[in-house]
Amino acid sequence: MTVQVLRGKKVSVHGDGEIFVDGKKTNLKQWKSSPTRYSNLSGQEQSDVSGKTLEQALYIKGFLPRWPLLKSLHYILKFLNSLFCF
Repeated sequence: MTVQVLRGKKVSVHGDGEIFVDGKKTNLKQWKSSPTRYSNLSGQEQSDVSGKTLEQALYIKGFLPRWPLLKSLHYILKFLNSLFCF
């Protein structure tokens, strides 16, 4: 099993290829022969995410949020703006 953090979420890929996000099933499996190909748990290839990285595929399927740095950037800009406003 491999575990990584993507966009603030804990993503684990089990030995059989099944993908979990924060411990919840995604009903997706990553192919062992090609890590950029995915199928549902019935074995049907998911062509909408074929050729995508794991992060891209999970974002497209709605399991990952938009990049969290955008939210951080918003607060940084708000702070900087407050420094220059009189």
